[in-house]
Formats: sequence, structure tokens, C-alpha cells
Amino acid sequence: MKYIQRISCVISVRRYELRIVVHDTLQVQAADKSLFGGSGDTSDIYVKSWLKGTHDTQETDVHYRAQQGEGNFNWRFVFPLEYFSTEQAMIVKYKVSG
Repeated sequence: MKYIQRISCVISVRRYELRIVVHDTLQVQAADKSLFGGSGDTSDIYVKSWLKGTHDTQETDVHYRAQQGEGNFNWRFVFPLEYFSTEQAMIVKYKVSG
């Protein structure tokens, strides 16, 4: 007679959302010269965010011709992810287009 030992484990998956809030940028280096002889150099400022190992990139709107390296945002990035507590690993799913 053979006895088969059954090992069962419960894999608990918790779904989370990583939320990143962008309020202000400071001291962004000016990249463009003013064509109209204005009060100095300007830059078009935006913030781009992604999770390492994914293709999901998100961007804020653009603040055109920002002077003195300051941009004011009220932007939220939201990245869905799953956490496997038994393995202590974060899993991010994304679709590969091709």
C-alpha cells in the first residue's frame, strides 16, 4: 500500500495600488533660450514615471516656457500591483504589444 502525502498551501495575493503624487518641481535646469528677449531662459517641464521592469510609463501634463525651474502640478500616477505575502514578492502585470 502506498501513501501519498498531500501538501497544500494557500497563496495569499493582495492587490495594491502604488500612488505617486507630484506637486512641485524646483531647480529644473533651463534648456531653451528666450527668443523674445524676455526675463531669461525657459524650459518645458513634465514628469515621467514608471516601475522598473514594466512598459507602463505615465507622464504629467507639460508646463510650457517655465522660468526659474519651477513647475506646479497636482498630478497622480497610479500603478496597480500584486503582492505575494508567502514569497514576499511584488508582481506587476503588463501587456506586451507587438
